[in-house]
Amino acid sequence: MIKDHLSCEKFLEQVSYYRFSAYYLPFMDKKTDKCFDGTTFERLEQIYYFDQKLRVLLIKMWCQSLVALWIEIRHFDGNNQDEYMFFSQNNKKL
Repeated sequence: MIKDHLSCEKFLEQVSYYRFSAYYLPFMDKKTDKCFDGTTFERLEQIYYFDQKLRVLLIKMWCQSLVALWIEIRHFDGNNQDEYMFFSQNNKKL
């Protein structure tokens, strides 16, 4: 299952065994408590990195959507307010 033990150790030091364990559980036979034939550490490592890249991509997309939403809200709010509201001392929203 593990071809390069040194690389495996370095990877697990960075990621931690407990975090990584969630990635190999779907490849475990519950009856024998062993990995299915053909399951390699390198393949599970690839799945981990894919998941990491996917999370980063989704967070970026979420942030872009959030900024777009804020712009729309401020645009809507700005069209419904006095254009000098930031200079008004009576403005309770500030």
